[in-house]
Amino acid sequence: MKPAFVVLVFFFLVAVAANHFFGDIVWVQRFVPNFASEMIGIIVTLALVQRLLQRQERARRLRGSIGAFRRAGRALSSLAAAWAKLIKGAWAGSGAPPRELAALFSPHITEQIMYLDPSAPLVTHDAVSCSRWLAAEIGAARKGLEDVLVGYSGLLDPAYAEALDELIDDSFLGLVEELALSAEPDVRTWRLGVNLARGHRDDYFARLLATIELHNRLASEAAEVRSRRGVPRTGSLGMELPRDHDLKAWIPLDNEWWRASPMPGSLRADGRRREED
Repeated sequence: MKPAFVVLVFFFLVAVAANHFFGDIVWVQRFVPNFASEMIGIIVTLALVQRLLQRQERARRLRGSIGAFRRAGRALSSLAAAWAKLIKGAWAGSGAPPRELAALFSPHITEQIMYLDPSAPLVTHDAVSCSRWLAAEIGAARKGLEDVLVGYSGLLDPAYAEALDELIDDSFLGLVEELALSAEPDVRTWRLGVNLARGHRDDYFARLLATIELHNRLASEAAEVRSRRGVPRTGSLGMELPRDHDLKAWIPLDNEWWRASPMPGSLRADGRRREED
């Protein structure tokens, strides 16, 4: 509707100029002020109509994207939870552990990934090493996000689609997968590779946090327009959960999570060597 607004504003300015320079002419005094006021009324009406149509279109797109938010929320939660587990296993910090994802993914804590023993099992007596488990989780999350981009490409917010695409193609994720899937992952190769990619690592976790924040904001907005039948419920009494409960990406960093396997520092290469000695 931009051309229509340009034409209307043009006629309004012409009317104002005519009234200013030729205001002493009788027919100008009679018709031009009314013409200018009519232009103002039409412009305001069109602006309101356009705003209403835009809101209706956004609500339609958000309602159609609820499935995308549900799937992407699971993938983002899984990806964040995988990194959180390995950071916890490699963390040797003192004091109170982080309770927020933004604090856990801060640069001075994520650098602990360097000291991870890539061959250590995530769970005792587990045959799968933590690095290969991480690679599998990254692959599954990537696949889930790719499916969302392909299946809902016409409905997703452009900024959100761009954020998901950048996360999928992140260079640090590619490096970690390459290191984790090498024939014999060892501590030295892992530490050297992760250390050299320090800048990419910091950018990746900042991008992951920003994507989760954008996802949760859009998911909350979409939850406001979802139908009543789609609201999640729990328990035998059918109590309603928050409308965006099944759409958001989140992981609880409570006491129970910190006490669950792997324990803090249990996956560090130096700690494992001391245990073996």
